[in-house]
Amino acid sequence: TRATLPVMTEMVKRGKFPARISYRKEYKKEVEDFCRGEGCRLIPQAGLRPGRIWSLAWHGFRPGGFWMVFRSLGLDLFGIPLVSLLWDPPARFSGFSFGVVKAWINFWGRQFSEKCPAVMVTGNARDWRIRVISEAIEKKGGETVAVQDGLFGDTPGHLCARKAWNVVGGTSTRRYMVERGIPEDRVLVLGVPKYDRLIREKRRDRAMVFQDMGLREDIRLVLIVTDHTVELEGKRREVEAVIKAAEEMDGIEVVFKLHPTEHDGIVARTVEAAGKSARFPIVQHYPIWDLLAAADVVVTRYSSAGAEAAALGKMVVLLDLNDRSDVFGYVKGGVAAGVYRSEDLAPTLRGLLGDQSLIHEMRRNGKRFLEEHLGPMDGRAAERTAAFVESLVSRTVSLARQ
Repeated sequence: TRATLPVMTEMVKRGKFPARISYRKEYKKEVEDFCRGEGCRLIPQAGLRPGRIWSLAWHGFRPGGFWMVFRSLGLDLFGIPLVSLLWDPPARFSGFSFGVVKAWINFWGRQFSEKCPAVMVTGNARDWRIRVISEAIEKKGGETVAVQDGLFGDTPGHLCARKAWNVVGGTSTRRYMVERGIPEDRVLVLGVPKYDRLIREKRRDRAMVFQDMGLREDIRLVLIVTDHTVELEGKRREVEAVIKAAEEMDGIEVVFKLHPTEHDGIVARTVEAAGKSARFPIVQHYPIWDLLAAADVVVTRYSSAGAEAAALGKMVVLLDLNDRSDVFGYVKGGVAAGVYRSEDLAPTLRGLLGDQSLIHEMRRNGKRFLEEHLGPMDGRAAERTAAFVESLVSRTVSLARQ
């Protein structure tokens, strides 16, 4: 959603395309907040109910329309997500699942016309459904633009059609994608639209964030950003290490920020078992960028919040007590200090909070890392991407009229 919404709203501002956005209910608040006052027509996605899918297709793909795909366009029947059954082992190889896939492919194959080719803009999702739609568009003379929606690390990729255009942030990401078989002329370094607002918008005042969290304003804030992909035992050990480090240090407070889709409850149970529920706030839906702006040090393992923290000039710690992982290259790039033993966490935090030479060095490294992986952080990535999409629309329309 964050990958394509900035591009959508930029194109609406330029006055050349009407915007119709279909969104899943979990993105309702984010979509409404982002699009408020932008002139976008919002269509809640309600699954396969009488006329719903056909209505979306008619409004989105009719001549002169413009469509962007968010997250997924799943098929639901009486509230049951049919497509998700593909990921359920008992159903994966069943004839029913095969029938759903075939119906999905046939459906999207009929939605596009060679007389009015479509241009689809999507996030770089690893979702086979997006691949089906992009290939259907390509066969009818249309184009797909896959926009980088976060930090790739060393594993960029998507499941769009092979001829899709790829808008990426930096030269390192472009190199990774070319090395993995994406045609060189199909990878464009335009920046990451998702981060335009991070750079341009004023964040909530630090004092307000501290007040919301119930913290004293005279302390240093260590923000722990967890991830739903970390194994439970590893996460428990890391929470225990954070609690132990906080007990050894004076003048700091710790806040745990859970991933929006994290529902395992292991952080809360571990903090409660240590008898520290009153001291360590745990939040899930508080705006992440406001927390990053208020923090002094950000601790994470896999989260792209590490790059976002670096963009705001914050110190970053990669904490992994199970393995010496560095998925996004934070430690390799000098953006983060790697901690792989619990006893090393407190000394590392002390250094990042007080060693000015280390702080300056990590900020220099962070600037270089962001330029290489996320490109120009000037708040204009959506503007550049929108201009490119407009050129594709003009070209496909011209070709269709010949």
